[in-house]
Amino acid sequence: AVGAVLRDDKGGFIAASNETLEHAADAATAEAYALRHGLLLAQQVGVTKLVVEADCLEVIHTMNSGGFTTTGAAAIYADCNVLIVGYTSVSFVHCPREANCVSHELARLAVSNPLSLWVEEPPASIVQWLVDDITVI
Repeated sequence: AVGAVLRDDKGGFIAASNETLEHAADAATAEAYALRHGLLLAQQVGVTKLVVEADCLEVIHTMNSGGFTTTGAAAIYADCNVLIVGYTSVSFVHCPREANCVSHELARLAVSNPLSLWVEEPPASIVQWLVDDITVI
């Protein structure tokens, strides 16, 4: 399962979504899927400037070096390279896992709620995580 949350430049909630994955060969592939999921969410709600924060160094390094890899996730990163063309500004930044709890909670929620989208109003179950993530940063 993957989850993504969008926030404005002050940390305010814009949107979140999650979905279950049919198959991910390994954790790194699941993280690549999560990146693509977040980019699609940003596109769906009309975000044009994006700072992608992820706690997976492989995702950050891969995208900061052009999005090319020889791993099993190569096709997913190729999709991400196509998606980022639509943004006026996009950067990729590593964040500690402790500052990325919302995405992990959204992924956990996908187990019982396979595909969900929240816009403007977050699900009650992640409100405290949203506050906690901002506090860690």
